Amino acid sequence: MGPILSSMKHGTNTVESDEQYEAVESIRTNDLQWFKAIYGRSRHVDNETLVSLVSLIMQYGRVKFLKFLIEDEKCNVHVRENGSQDSMLHLCSNFKSTNNTMECCNILLSNKIDINAKNVWGRTPLIGAIVAFRYNLAKALIAHNADVNLCDSNGLSPVIICCSYGNLELLELLVQKGANINQTNSSGKSALHYAIVGNHMDIIDFLMKRRCDIDTMDKYGITPLHVAICKFNTKATQKLIMYGKSMENEAFSTSYVEYCLKIVWSTGVRSMLSEQVFQQAIKSLSCMKLVVRAFGFRLRSSVLEKLRRLEQNILSQANSESLEFINLLSDLRQLTACVERVTLQKRSINSPNSLQAICICKCRELCLQGGTNVLYVCERLDIPHFTADMLTLTR
Repeated sequence: MGPILSSMKHGTNTVESDEQYEAVESIRTNDLQWFKAIYGRSRHVDNETLVSLVSLIMQYGRVKFLKFLIEDEKCNVHVRENGSQDSMLHLCSNFKSTNNTMECCNILLSNKIDINAKNVWGRTPLIGAIVAFRYNLAKALIAHNADVNLCDSNGLSPVIICCSYGNLELLELLVQKGANINQTNSSGKSALHYAIVGNHMDIIDFLMKRRCDIDTMDKYGITPLHVAICKFNTKATQKLIMYGKSMENEAFSTSYVEYCLKIVWSTGVRSMLSEQVFQQAIKSLSCMKLVVRAFGFRLRSSVLEKLRRLEQNILSQANSESLEFINLLSDLRQLTACVERVTLQKRSINSPNSLQAICICKCRELCLQGGTNVLYVCERLDIPHFTADMLTLTR
């Protein structure tokens, strides 16, 4: 519609401008016979004008007009808009109020339009439909075998966008069609990163059940667990600790504890500013307690000292509302102190080589390696060399 109105304003050709004005009016008033008469008088429609007409037809949902141009007059279905390089299929998702979008889409698909054409931003019609919340259109494109793994110029795939928007139904359909749930964008962020940012727990559960890579690290070294901690998402933090592998890496475990501490300190010192910050401070403490339980045996001595300082800071400005925060902080400090004490007491057991003593020794060794994560201990007790040691009473 842009080029048509532009040429009308400039008035380069009065007859041509009149025809274009009439074409616009015929589409607006849904007068197909008038439109056919105009088209019959002037058949030298260039690509730019054709795209503008189709765009207007899509806006008003004039299925018969589109069918006339594409099927009766055999107009080129592969033309693109000059600036955006949008195809006619992209145009289907451009107008949220459009009626009869599916009929227009089916006409284009039946005439062999490129279903995976990319515009100037690298977006396919499928990505465009998802971004525009035209989910019925997206389902139709998937049903016609649109490539579910093609990404835009920023590396955003249909799966990543669905996870960001929290659309579980469409995500399930994409996965059924072979979409890669571990695909990352140009900065290395995965679908799980985006699901956690959006706090979409149903999406997080779906991805984890399908064994997505829980420990994907973006180019800045951020894993989904870092994101969960940063977003004060205690449920996601707990799930990622239970099923992730990065907690087995000593460098990562230290990073997570210190990352938690930064957030606890940042929200703690501001906790009295507003109810929102106060709730964030509470959740940050809960997340840190989870992390300390999992990685606590690798804590640095500075952690406990900083928690003491934060507790003193909060106590100095304490009121009735801060009591919950103080109690939780006290619990965390006691847990941290207990963890340090157990670490310092690590030693071999001076007892006979009974099966019970060997099992106790191995369990303690594994606890010291994996924090108080019981799943970590249970999984490793089943490893062959641990089993062999216990059966042969070897420490």
